[in-house]
Amino acid sequence: MELLIGIITKPQGIKGELKLKDLTDGGSSLKNLAEVYIDGVCYKVLHKRYSNTDLFLTLRGIADRNEAETFRGKEVYAKRDQIYKEEDTFFIVDVIGCEVYTDKGEYLGKVEDISSSRTDVYYVRGDKLAVFPMIKALEPNFDIANKKIVINADKLAEVVFYED
Repeated sequence: MELLIGIITKPQGIKGELKLKDLTDGGSSLKNLAEVYIDGVCYKVLHKRYSNTDLFLTLRGIADRNEAETFRGKEVYAKRDQIYKEEDTFFIVDVIGCEVYTDKGEYLGKVEDISSSRTDVYYVRGDKLAVFPMIKALEPNFDIANKKIVINADKLAEVVFYED
């Protein structure tokens, strides 16, 4: 299964390099990137570099700026095994849909969305929409295989915001 890693924003320079909005955790997560998929076509990565939130790729088969221009706005995917993640971290796509419970057995709902930032913000839909940062104080226990997350109820009460 391929995961979305970026969106091509424009060509960079005259040699076919592509500028992407990086949708990953940054450069280190793509250190093993050897190939990408655009519109289902596999392209070998010849060179990659990073600048702030942008990723620059030179791909085999895209030789000049004119050809690179035809890729503007396209999504770029990579295979899971080429995306590095630290131990005890998860792909957002794997967390979406997990059921969230407190350590007191209260069911909050299912993870509907995650805003990724310095601290990920979770949107959990149950009777109400619960919005909270996934901080260490919540003592989260992720069981991705069983699509279940358990968090500390007392700490949750301090940081959660509910929407109707």
